[in-house]
Amino acid sequence: MLYVLERKSAPIAGFPFSMQLYKWIGCDIAIHSIKLIQETRIKKYSLTEGKDYSIEGVPQSVGEAKYLFEQDPFQFQHWAIERTGGFCSSKKTGDRGIDGKIYFEIERKLCGMVLFVKGGDVKPGDIRDLRGVLECEDGTEMAGFICLKEPTKAMLQEADAAGFHEYQGVKYPRIQILTIQDIFDGKKWHCPSVVKTVRKDMGQAYLAI
Repeated sequence: MLYVLERKSAPIAGFPFSMQLYKWIGCDIAIHSIKLIQETRIKKYSLTEGKDYSIEGVPQSVGEAKYLFEQDPFQFQHWAIERTGGFCSSKKTGDRGIDGKIYFEIERKLCGMVLFVKGGDVKPGDIRDLRGVLECEDGTEMAGFICLKEPTKAMLQEADAAGFHEYQGVKYPRIQILTIQDIFDGKKWHCPSVVKTVRKDMGQAYLAI
C-alpha cells in the first residue's frame, strides 16, 4: 500500500501537485507502481518515508516476503526481481518460464541474465532446468535463481557445474542463486555493468523484455 493524493475540496490521483494543497491518503497499488513513484515523484519532492509518507505491504523481512508469496505469488515475483535490479516479464509465469531479465553490454553487444523466482519448495531439478534455458536462450550468458527457501547442497553443485562466463579477465558464475535472506543482506548478482535505459516521459528505468 502506498499513498495517493487528496485535495481539500475533492480527491484526485494524479500529478503534478503542490504539497501545500494536497495531503496523502491510503490506496492499494501494485509493487511496480510503488517502485516507480518512489524513484520519481517522491525523490523529486524530497519526501521522507515515515514523515511525509509511508508504505505498507512491501516486504521488509523474510517473513513478510513469505506472506506476500502466500497472498500473491506474482506480486512476490515482481518484487523479488525488481529488488535485485531486474526487469519483470510482462507475462505471468508463476514458477515456470522466464520471470525477468537483467541486461548488460559485452563488447558492444547487449546480453542478458535470465531470472527465475521460486517461492515454494526447491530442488536440483530447478537448476538443471535453468541451465537448459541458459543453453538455448539467444543472447543469454548467465542465469539467476531467486528462492525463498535455502538451496540444497545439490542445487549449489548443479550451479557450480555450469561454469563461468569470463569477460575482461573477470569470471562470472553462469548460474547464480540468491535467497530472499541474501537480498535483505544486500547481496547482488555478480555480472558486468548493468544496462538501463531511461524513459524520459516517466523518468524510470525501462527496457522491454
